[in-house]
Amino acid sequence: MTPDPLAAAFADWLAARVAAEHRPAMTACATNLVEARQAGHTWIAADSAWIPALSDPGCAGLVASRDGRCWFPALAAAEAALAERIAGLASRPPRLVYSDQRRLIDRRLSDPHQHQAALLTCSRQLALITGGPGRGKTTSLVPALAAFLLPNVLTTRPPRLRLAAPTGKAARRLRDAVLNGLAALAETGVPPAVLSDLRVAAEGATTVHRLLGYRPDEDRFARNAAQPIAADLVVVDEATMLDLPIGLALTAALGPDCGLVLVGDADQLPGVGCGALFADLVTAATAGPLAGHCAVLHRDFRTQSASRNLRALAEAVRQGDAAQAIDLLRQGTHGVAWLGSAGDPLAEVATQQLLDTWLKRLLAANNPGEALAALDQARVLCALRDGPSGVSGWNRRLAKDAQAIAVTSGQTFLGRPILVTANDPALDLANGDTGVSNAEDAWFASASGPRRIASSRLPAHSDAWALTIHKSQGSEYPTVLVALPDLPHPLVSRPLLYTALTRASSLAALRASPKAIVAAIGRSGRRQTTLAERLAGGPG
Repeated sequence: MTPDPLAAAFADWLAARVAAEHRPAMTACATNLVEARQAGHTWIAADSAWIPALSDPGCAGLVASRDGRCWFPALAAAEAALAERIAGLASRPPRLVYSDQRRLIDRRLSDPHQHQAALLTCSRQLALITGGPGRGKTTSLVPALAAFLLPNVLTTRPPRLRLAAPTGKAARRLRDAVLNGLAALAETGVPPAVLSDLRVAAEGATTVHRLLGYRPDEDRFARNAAQPIAADLVVVDEATMLDLPIGLALTAALGPDCGLVLVGDADQLPGVGCGALFADLVTAATAGPLAGHCAVLHRDFRTQSASRNLRALAEAVRQGDAAQAIDLLRQGTHGVAWLGSAGDPLAEVATQQLLDTWLKRLLAANNPGEALAALDQARVLCALRDGPSGVSGWNRRLAKDAQAIAVTSGQTFLGRPILVTANDPALDLANGDTGVSNAEDAWFASASGPRRIASSRLPAHSDAWALTIHKSQGSEYPTVLVALPDLPHPLVSRPLLYTALTRASSLAALRASPKAIVAAIGRSGRRQTTLAERLAGGPG
């Protein structure tokens, strides 16, 4: 494997600071630390050969080691600070749950775990809600938020509620889910003023970066301990994507009376940054200061056979049961398709049929709204960025297929799928937003319909016929084609495959060899962090 240039440069710089006899060991240590940091870990196991080098005064304050572990002190300090803030949130006195609030929750939620999630949302200053697809996270959240907004004898003003998610697309899905739940709330007698407040909060759903007032030119957040978020409750959906730095910034920006609700699926892939914040908090909630702050939603509310079969496959992957997963794939049940390996003629035919169905729907779009809707009907999700099985290879293939279909039919595409890769606050575009674009215009979904932006004004972007599984987090598509490299790869893990499968709502088609599937399920993908350990009272 080619050494990472950043890791190599840092290793050379650090090795030059220590005695000559320690340089080979320090080079190895520093290279491994940087590569582990890039993979999301906050510490690595220390090789015994590195110990003398780690005691060299030249690396003091830059690298540290204890109890067989090695880490960057800055990362350790960040985890320690976050653990302290989280424990502080959890230790705040709970809010009173009034009879009107409890009656609303009782009327709307009969499942005991959903009921618990709603009560935690209303009462705890820190609440964690975790569960897989179809487990009713949003179903429990909407009445909980309405109950939180109900007036009581102690309120002197309406409670302030802010909703956010790590990406623009996830924020829009949260907005739509809450708005779609308003009608059911109205039927149960929720006061119009509360429904209005909840509508305003939903329509204001935004990214976490925007909530914190991120200033890219200064690389800092406007919201902090001195200027906190103006809210009494902050709810973050898709919290699995939160990394260590954004977790620090978010908890620093909460006022002394502001609660935090984190909602997500702890078994999903962590975000691309460092740490595994949500999974660590859920792990820590079994005991210690977070005990009683987490609701785990178990019941699957999806009733369609396709959804049940998809869920069975995802559950087998989540539990690390490769034999069960392979068996379900071989059965070819409704909602699950195994397309086999690259190069298999039958697999190629099945794959092409699936792709052509999607591409023809895109081609048939007569206006931007139809094009955006067709785009979100299906997506190819890749484990890797590069190579024939990666995003680059699939983007080339799909662009070529789309051109061939257009030539044969005599039609033209309204635009090609694009992925925004840089934030542009002036255009209200965020890294991860998807749309369609041609030479002149680009369109993106918004609450009021397709939003047009001149293509010449777009920030950095790329083709999005295919996406990495990481980039798909916070999204859902009726049909997903999951493409894995045919040979086992260190980046392809159980959480990665689970996340990809759970992006599909109707059909997950898996393009992978049996060897690659078994290897992925066997690789836990657990990041080495200390947050849960610190919250449990360990040394970290």
